[in-house]
Amino acid sequence: ARDRFRRALAAARRVSGPGAIELVNVRSNLALVADEPGERDALFADAEAELTRLVGAAHPQTLRARIGRTMWTTDLAAARALLAPTCEMYDRFHRVLAPAVIECWGELAFVMDELGDRAGAAQTLARVAGFLADGGEHAGEAAGYLALWRGDARASVSLFADGVAAQPRRDGEPWWVTFERGKLGVGLGRARRAAGDVRRARAALEAAVEDLEAV
Repeated sequence: ARDRFRRALAAARRVSGPGAIELVNVRSNLALVADEPGERDALFADAEAELTRLVGAAHPQTLRARIGRTMWTTDLAAARALLAPTCEMYDRFHRVLAPAVIECWGELAFVMDELGDRAGAAQTLARVAGFLADGGEHAGEAAGYLALWRGDARASVSLFADGVAAQPRRDGEPWWVTFERGKLGVGLGRARRAAGDVRRARAALEAAVEDLEAV
């Protein structure tokens, strides 16, 4: 895959005018199969720079590329620095894109939680409260974590449990459905543990691991 994407990238760099913007995806695809973190980040940064040149820094395509870059870095501080202005741009220019707004603020909140700033994570995730009704697949996860980080474990359990129940396992289901249910299962396990229900927390997490391993 790397060999073919590199050949495609060499050809894509020679294209200008109509069609050039679609070929920026070659950079991101090559980044996804790169072994070296430095090469991966450089390719993502290159895609972001090219999109900025073609359509502008605040265009949804550019912001989407930047979010993708943050999801593959292991440097949480760098991820936070990239996400914060990206989310602000979504909030300022693209509030109609509720799922993207929720995903951005949600990812920033998760990064802040990993960095040990639970209060900041809750405050950040609260930015999406007004979008949850129209937020698509990311809304349930965001609502569950918002309740959890605000200290309402019982409400969080209910929200995550509803989300998992709404996506029962089916033979041949798309991988992204399995992935979404797995993420909700992780949230359910964390919420149940916070609520003191360790036995059921373990069951939820074991089911989530099964889904995520399948993906």
